[in-house]
Amino acid sequence: MTQYARPDSDVSNNGSWDLSTGSDIYALINESSADDSDYVSISDPSDSDFIVALSNVTDPSSAADHKVYYRASDDSDGDGPLTVVLLETTTARATSVNEAVSDSITQYTFTLTSGEANSISNYNNLRLSFSANDEMAMGLTVKVTQAWFQCPDAGGGGSAIVPIAMNHYRRLRG
Repeated sequence: MTQYARPDSDVSNNGSWDLSTGSDIYALINESSADDSDYVSISDPSDSDFIVALSNVTDPSSAADHKVYYRASDDSDGDGPLTVVLLETTTARATSVNEAVSDSITQYTFTLTSGEANSISNYNNLRLSFSANDEMAMGLTVKVTQAWFQCPDAGGGGSAIVPIAMNHYRRLRG
């Protein structure tokens, strides 16, 4: 199984990110099923970012299959650089720079390396940061419509007692 951490609160909006509706960024990008009609966007080519906190997940005790997903678009021909950072409170754990955001809404994924995944010490303090920088073409609008983090379920821990008991039972039955 898989655990999903979705945005559950706003941390900051540093810059010119506009909300298509409402006053909470996280509420626009936290759907479990994509809803591209609500989004966060930016048209100002100055450095700016927004950060959202993610819902809690349990440490999977494995560095495998840690991924960040997001849906985004720009309104030109792939000129919109968008940087996505997985943070643990304020410490960057993984970063992806998308130099060519599609002009149609597209789902993007980046997979954490085992070193990046192992650097996470508290899965209850994860956040996502999205930033556009001054390399954006003037008049370009970048939209983010959905985002989440996924990792494996926490290990069940298991017990050696059940197999031992079953083996004992089989021997007794002959």
